[in-house]
Amino acid sequence: EFERLVRRHIRPALGHLKAAAVSRSDVMKLHGSMKGTARQANVVLSILSKLFNLAEAWEIRPDGSNPCRHVQRYKENKRERFLSDAELASVHHVMKTMEEQQTIPSVVLNAIRLLALTGCRLGEIRQLRWEDVDFENGHLLLPDSKTGPRVHVVGMHSLALLSELPRTKGSPWVFCGTDPAAPLRKERLEKAWQKIRSVGGIEDVRLHDLRHTVGTFAGQTGANSYLIRDKLGHKTSAVTDRYVNCDASPLRALSNEVEDRIAAAAERYSLAKL
Repeated sequence: EFERLVRRHIRPALGHLKAAAVSRSDVMKLHGSMKGTARQANVVLSILSKLFNLAEAWEIRPDGSNPCRHVQRYKENKRERFLSDAELASVHHVMKTMEEQQTIPSVVLNAIRLLALTGCRLGEIRQLRWEDVDFENGHLLLPDSKTGPRVHVVGMHSLALLSELPRTKGSPWVFCGTDPAAPLRKERLEKAWQKIRSVGGIEDVRLHDLRHTVGTFAGQTGANSYLIRDKLGHKTSAVTDRYVNCDASPLRALSNEVEDRIAAAAERYSLAKL
């Protein structure tokens, strides 16, 4: 994603300049041109800041000359998007149809199915090796997870999907492309998902929102933030809390249960007085 942003935004705007010649006004002009996509504009600013910090470390620019300093980030609207049951059913139907018509390869569709079931990050599924799949204990060993090596527990549907996948001779990867020595490319998954969401009428749903969906559904079961933290592989439960609080149904059920008990106790007291 960083490479794409450099290629699409940073190079066209600043690529004609020497690193030492880039000014704060140049950065502000680029950042300002992207105000319609606030989050992306802020990511571009972060990439530039890192680049110019390295330029200072490599003595390409003087110390303390990072032109990104004092450039104000845009306020980002908190984005919470997960798929409903009906949307998931639509996605499943679209993928099944595309598989039957062979418009998208099965290996790509199965990788997306596993993403939807497990809530894993895209990179974790792309780089999943067969040696990391523990069918006996029902989990995936993720040595290169964003938060460090971890064990990701999966359910019977994920294990059933994995057990039915063909293995490519000479390839260690669960999902590989035309080159058995390399994992499936991110671009192929993203391009396929764009087709799926377009046909399914869910243009605003990103691949990463499949992970949000798993977290949200887990929260709706009434699971606590520690369980959801471990399910999604977060470092702390602070990020996980949004899934716990995003639906009132479990809290309402808990409230009813507590209130029933209190009301029953009050009723017993009233009867005793009589």
